[in-house]
This record gives sequence, structure tokens and C-alpha cells, in this order.
Amino acid sequence: MKKTTIKQRRELRQKKTAETAHEGPKGGSQLQQLVQQINKDLGGIGRIHMGADIEKEQWERRGTGIPSLDYVLNGGLPKGGLIEFGGQYSSGKTTVSLHLAAKLQREVPGKAIGWTALEPFSKRWARENGLWIPFSKTTGDPVEKASALERYRMEQAGIKDPYKRNGLAEVVLVQEERGDVALDATLKLLRSNMFSLIVVDSLGVARSTKWLEEAEVQDSDDFSREPKMISNYTTRALLALNARYDDNNVKSANGTHRLETTLIHINQVTTAIGTMAHSPWKQYSIKGGEGNKHNHHAIIFFWRGQPMQIENPAPGSKGQYVYGSTVNLIGLKSKLGPPFLQGEFDLYTQDYGTMHAGDVDVAKDAVAFGLMSGIIGRAGAWFTVGEQRLQGREALTEYFRENPEWLTWLLTEAFSRLRKD
Repeated sequence: MKKTTIKQRRELRQKKTAETAHEGPKGGSQLQQLVQQINKDLGGIGRIHMGADIEKEQWERRGTGIPSLDYVLNGGLPKGGLIEFGGQYSSGKTTVSLHLAAKLQREVPGKAIGWTALEPFSKRWARENGLWIPFSKTTGDPVEKASALERYRMEQAGIKDPYKRNGLAEVVLVQEERGDVALDATLKLLRSNMFSLIVVDSLGVARSTKWLEEAEVQDSDDFSREPKMISNYTTRALLALNARYDDNNVKSANGTHRLETTLIHINQVTTAIGTMAHSPWKQYSIKGGEGNKHNHHAIIFFWRGQPMQIENPAPGSKGQYVYGSTVNLIGLKSKLGPPFLQGEFDLYTQDYGTMHAGDVDVAKDAVAFGLMSGIIGRAGAWFTVGEQRLQGREALTEYFRENPEWLTWLLTEAFSRLRKD
């Protein structure tokens, strides 16, 4: 297929708009005549709109399975949306992205999952978080070497043959240290419209082919720790990702977008710019691209909260056994709903009780939104949901853990009240 330029695509879109747009009343007020004249001068009709003629933009959502993230995104991941996950290292960005990929792999089996790995990618950690990637004897990855958590996730998902796809969506991995090549491949995957989700992890480490050649980098051991051209290249990388917006801007007759792929790019925060700032998201700057996020539909900032820990239970051991952490998030930018919505949830990194490494405590998160929306009533230490009356928040949380159908009901009702569109 012959490649078209941005100008050619724009002119074609303008032509189609002119052919299908409502011309409006002839004559009319001076303002209407002005709008008609500007449209005529620009070579089309319907590109400049009177208020009543503006189409409502429809963003079909896919739930993330993490109530706090759904709340900050005002309903879930938008089909055809561009989302940034920013935050410090080890704040949960990659693990949360694996959760989203695993959920969409099960719920949208007709669309693939894409992952562009500019940072190391762990096949085992992906499977332990529920993203199913088949085992392979030819790559030295036989099922006999599976961890206990991998086997648990297989049983949980009903995987019958560990060497096959088992009816789930395929996973496509882009592993390329040359940032420009990796992003070019990512954009080609995106434009195919064959993916429900593509994750780029992460732009902050992208180096161009030119940079790698000048630095005489042959493999990962040759990477310099000095920043050098990272900031400049990350800016250009963001612009390359934003170029997909032209395609995404094509809408169907009912106002929904043609592309069904959500593109998430992870951007690791590394540079302190104001240690006296009171809010975590003000203390750090994401390298590069600060002025080039105009096409993002949401920018979500992650930071670590309180560690979840107990005294080390191992005989003769001292110190703390840390089995997880609270993950805090805030919507720094949102075109999907109100900005600055905040949430937090518990993310397990080790097995503890009935929870496993990689689990999110959905029930605890859901109870918080039940209280926020007014569905759960509270009087001192007593909580009321419908006809259920329980003492203590932990007892209430345990009730929803043991009754998943009521957990689903609680989340549905809570978000129907809290969603702003």
C-alpha cells in the first residue's frame, strides 16, 4: 500500500467531511454567515461548527479490574485512547500494566496484546500476573521449570495445554534496543487495529540508532549511565506516538473512534526538581516530552505508599517481612472526566494469607468506593449494605471477598453514581 503523507490524509478527511457535513441554514445571523465563509475558504463545510452542531465524543471503555484506576480514568481504559503511566521506579506501573493486559487477554480474545520492551521483560513475572504466554521447549522454557505461582495462575485460568494459546488473545513482544526502530514497529502494530492494548515500557530509556552508533553500543553491557541524549530523544519519541492521533481522529457515524487499541506508554520518573514540594508528583520530572503531551487522553502518576509488612515469621529471623505496598495514583491530566481524581489500592508482591504475589486487593478498594458513593452506610464501627450489617471494615471486606457476585454489584452501583458522563 502506498504511504500517504499527513497533508494528504488531512485533505482526504476534509473532503469526506465536506461531502457528508450538514451545511446549516443559508444566510442566518452574521455569526452563522462568518462560520460558513470560513468553512468555504478552508475548502470544506462542517470544519468550523456552531455550538449545537458539535458532535459528542464517545469513548467506549474497558474496565481495568482495579477500582481506583477505573475511578481516576472515569470508567476504564478508552478504546483508541493514549494514556501515560508516570511515576518513580518500583511504583507498580509495569505490574499494573500486566494486570490490564491479562484482563483484556481474557475479555477480548479476538484482539492481540502488544508489548514494546525497551526495558527488560520477564516472561515469568508476566505469567505470574496472569498474562498467559505459552511455554516453549525450543526456547528453554519448558513447563517443568514453572514456578508454583505460574502453576497457580494456570489452574486459575483453566489452562489445559501449557504450550498452546488456549483460546486467549495472542501476545506480541517487540524487543529492540534502538528506540526509533521499536517505536516504528509499535506504530505499525497500532495502525493494524488488531490489538486491544499496546504497552510501551518505557520511553525514558529509549535511545536512537544514531545515539547507539555514536556511543559504539553493541549490547546492553555497553550502555552508559549518563543521561546524554535521553531527554531530546524521549521528546521525539512522544511526538512519534502522538502522530497516531491523526488516524484515531477518524470517527464512525455514531461518534465512536475507528481504532480500538488503547496505547499505554510508561515513563519512569528519575530527575528531582524540588525536594521541598509537598506532593510526590511535584517532586520529580519525567525526562523529556514535558511540552509534547497534548494528545494524551489521561496522564496517571503512580507513587508508593505505606509498605504492607509484619514481623518476619521465619524461625530465628529478624526484621520485617514485606509482602506488598499501597499504590497511590492521581490523574494529572484527563480528557475523559474530571482531572486530579485520586485513588489507592493494595498491591501484593509476596504471598500472604489468601493473596498471592501480583494480586490487587479489589474487595478492599471496592469497599472504599462503596462508602464514597453512599451505597455502604456506616454508624461507628458498624457497616450496612442492603440487609447485611457487619462490624468492622475488615469483616465487611472479607464478606465481599467471599461473595464475588456482590462485589461486582457493589462496583457497578458505585461507579454508576461516581462517573461524571
